[in-house]
Amino acid sequence: MGRVIPYSKEEERLLKDMVNAGLTPEDCAKVLKSRTVTGIEDKVGRLGLKWKYLDAEIDMAEFKRLMGGK
Repeated sequence: MGRVIPYSKEEERLLKDMVNAGLTPEDCAKVLKSRTVTGIEDKVGRLGLKWKYLDAEIDMAEFKRLMGGK
């Protein structure tokens, strides 16, 4: 396993800006190339930020299928 490199102040600032703009963890990972989606999700939690998904998509047909038609 590789060495964990702390987030720089610039990375934290960019991450806060992206989360506040409603970007997803996957979007953030495209910018912060050396960070994984899971690592970004963990860091966002440690920073006390909340993800803002602008367009939550719900597939009720899939939900019902998975729930056995209930």
